[in-house]
Amino acid sequence: MIEAVLGQGGFGITYVVHDHKSGQKLAIKEYFPDGVVFRENSIHVTVLAGGGRQESFEWGKECFLREACGMKLQGQRSLR
Repeated sequence: MIEAVLGQGGFGITYVVHDHKSGQKLAIKEYFPDGVVFRENSIHVTVLAGGGRQESFEWGKECFLREACGMKLQGQRSLR
């Protein structure tokens, strides 16, 4: 369950969540590049048209996924 927004920057939004199964607080990062996407409702995100935004979105998504894989390999799992 999302408890709060931990931070928001040009690359995305980080949430503090509570994992009811493990009892841990975790950080969940959402790829949400500022000026490239917008949220139509609580679950649907749309990439804005034109100006190279689609290419920018795809490039940023690849960077985001590489970072996530690196964090997983380093064993970063929970907030203390």
